[in-house]
Amino acid sequence: MTEKKLIVLLLSFTLLFICDTVYGQRNQSKCDTVQITSPAFLVLNDTTIHVLTDSLAIVCQRYVVITKKNGYALYNKLQSFSSKNNLINELFQMIIASSNQDTMLINKAIINAEDPYVPYTGKIIRNIKIQVLKPFGPSISDTNLPVVSIWARTLNESHIDTRNITIERKLLFKANDTINPYELVENTNELAGLPYLQDAAIILSDASKDSVDVVVLVKDKFPWLPDIDIRSATDMTLYLTNVNIFGLGQSLKGGVTMNTKSSPFIYMSDVRYFNSNLYNQITLEANYHIADYDKQYQVKMSRDIIPLSVRLGGGAEINRQEENIVIDPTDIDQSRWYFKYWNYELYATYLLYDKWNKNKSANKHTFFIPGIAASKKEYIYRPYISADSNSRFSDYTQILGNFAVVQQNYYRTNFLKSFGKAEYIPYGLQAIVTAGYTWSEFMNKPYIGLSLIGSRNFKNIGFFLLDAQFGAHISNSLDQGVLNMNLAYLTNIYKKERYRFRYLGKLSYTTGINRFTNDMLYLGEDYGFVGIKDKAFYGQERLFAEFNVISYTPWYIFGFRFAVFGFVSSGMLAMKSTPVFKGDLITSVGLGVYTQNDFLAFDSFQVRVAYFPVTPGGVSSFGISLSSIGFLNQANFLNTKPSTVEYR
Repeated sequence: MTEKKLIVLLLSFTLLFICDTVYGQRNQSKCDTVQITSPAFLVLNDTTIHVLTDSLAIVCQRYVVITKKNGYALYNKLQSFSSKNNLINELFQMIIASSNQDTMLINKAIINAEDPYVPYTGKIIRNIKIQVLKPFGPSISDTNLPVVSIWARTLNESHIDTRNITIERKLLFKANDTINPYELVENTNELAGLPYLQDAAIILSDASKDSVDVVVLVKDKFPWLPDIDIRSATDMTLYLTNVNIFGLGQSLKGGVTMNTKSSPFIYMSDVRYFNSNLYNQITLEANYHIADYDKQYQVKMSRDIIPLSVRLGGGAEINRQEENIVIDPTDIDQSRWYFKYWNYELYATYLLYDKWNKNKSANKHTFFIPGIAASKKEYIYRPYISADSNSRFSDYTQILGNFAVVQQNYYRTNFLKSFGKAEYIPYGLQAIVTAGYTWSEFMNKPYIGLSLIGSRNFKNIGFFLLDAQFGAHISNSLDQGVLNMNLAYLTNIYKKERYRFRYLGKLSYTTGINRFTNDMLYLGEDYGFVGIKDKAFYGQERLFAEFNVISYTPWYIFGFRFAVFGFVSSGMLAMKSTPVFKGDLITSVGLGVYTQNDFLAFDSFQVRVAYFPVTPGGVSSFGISLSSIGFLNQANFLNTKPSTVEYR
């Protein structure tokens, strides 16, 4: 058989494997008694058994039974060909997925994240062992999985493991500390979110009456990531990123732009350095970016509050920006104007609790967090401004203080942003009162703001997130004010055979209070209206709703896992003189594919294709987009940095 026929056969088998009917039975966490009707193949994690007589097997690992009904003949041929052809054999291994199912969630779709640690509360930590898994092969849920292909072994050999000291510096506990379940959950969530790790788990073992050992298990990502942004045939940018330089947990990204209309036509357009733990949980980020209409130089440092471990948070940022923008989308003149300015920012927050509360064995804490922030914007170059013209581009200095009451814990679930591994959803409450003062060229006024965020999962109903924010400057009236209200609802997981389903609904409303006349709200790709430029559709009051049906599929190829989703969205924009329900309407319906890779260091991304029954004049009825937007933005209730409410 020719090589071309082999490739066609492989592609056919790949498509067959993607279909759910390929899989007979599958188990990931317990032993099953499997009745096999011959002839058949029993495919285990790293072994294929050819069954020639009717058999009864006891299987205690992931398996697939392939019979005459679901591809036996095709699989048999491919097995024969792959044994004779190294290329076909390597590709064949790439379409067999290893399990990443969180074993704590086999029987329950959601649990309180601290539950596995509660029985060990108060025990002394004897020893801490750190184990780093290579990118390809063993997983957090099954460390015994082999590396079965040559390409995976080769990439593993070229990979520099994350150093133990890098992980150790991210730990919130040390030997001789006592076990606090909430601290371990915070630390696990922190580790799992690092850009150079696929997954992480903190495991307690060898417990005695008063002590326990701790195993910190992490799995590396393959750190190298190429990328390309093609804007046209003559304008594109090539990127290369290493998210874990020498295993130190530091990231460096470079971008080279090729544009035949620029001089020189090839130039360095992007440099980004990121260090997730410069010192004592402090992160450092430095950015350089240049494009057709903007240029940025930025350095910022930050330290997040972590309950029971990091009480003092804060940050500092220096940013120089150059940009060419359209000042007023309502003006006939759509010329771009050049701006050049500096931004400075400094803030600090402090978490209050007493020693008695800290040492309680297991308690859902309420925290009090005061904060203070100072910011300054200074223009170096801008168009003409006055009190009545372009005054939103004035220099300003602002000082804000706030006081927050916070409750935060986590649910442990899966099939949210990932495909089976443990994910931690924060839930709780955040209430903030903000006050301050702004000095600008045409306005010196006090500022006041209020915000309330709450989320909770209700059994058999789902997960709700409510976010309400209000802020305004005060004189004889409220000026430059804004009211934001957002509601999101996410169902629990529904399961049918090997597919999981969720339903997601979103509703948001934004309005301004005595804003500048050219302050506008928009509906574009940020709201899922793919193919519509952000400033093509604008107003001063906005209402938006969207409903998604999400299916997490068993499809797997080359490390990519897939979810498909359908969506219906509708948005309305109106000027302040018109009720929002009488404003312009835009709606869309469409389909999308969301994908994530088990091994590689890039964000999950989605492709959306939409049809617009109603659109503004001059806008196409179809759109397609590629983005890294996730399904649900999760609230971090401990992020209480003093700030004004944004109107955008």
